[in-house]
Amino acid sequence: LQPGIFFDGAGDFMTATHSPSINSQVKPFTAKTIFVVFKTDINITDRQVIWAQGDKKAGLNIYIQSGNLYMCAWDLTTKNKGAWGPVSVSGPIAVNTLYCAELVFDQLNNNFEGILNGTSLGVQSGIGILTKHAPGVIGAVKGSTMFHSNTTGKSGNFLNAYIFEMLMYNDILNAADTAVIRAYFNTKYGIVFK
Repeated sequence: LQPGIFFDGAGDFMTATHSPSINSQVKPFTAKTIFVVFKTDINITDRQVIWAQGDKKAGLNIYIQSGNLYMCAWDLTTKNKGAWGPVSVSGPIAVNTLYCAELVFDQLNNNFEGILNGTSLGVQSGIGILTKHAPGVIGAVKGSTMFHSNTTGKSGNFLNAYIFEMLMYNDILNAADTAVIRAYFNTKYGIVFK
């Protein structure tokens, strides 16, 4: 297995700076696809944030809680013509297991989907545009975020897991492009996609 970064659950995290490609373009985002390759450790019970961009007003996140992986999206700002969310999808995960999570935010088709190792965790509707928001954090919440239970989180929720790689696109990938990325992850990490 290729080397990854271990987050110890006790304060490790990495922050991203403001970037028009990730969080701060002038026009609202209408499409995002995020891939994260990670391996769980022995704790999959406590809430642990893998990736969070934005804050309690608008953003996206991927996190572990109560033996499940959650992917969540929301935009509650007054800049948005219609506040929406949070919307979320989730599915069970196991300890000491390698995964590829795919978050797909497709506002033009009113779809928010989460995919885990090639299997859909579900599709939610009721999404709008995603306005400019706070930069991203790997391995924790810094500032605030929103969770599936319509509760906000403050700094903390440190990750106890490995993160190997992230890919982000401001687009919805077609089946052929997705297959290329999955083949790359299969070759590099041995992830079997269904």
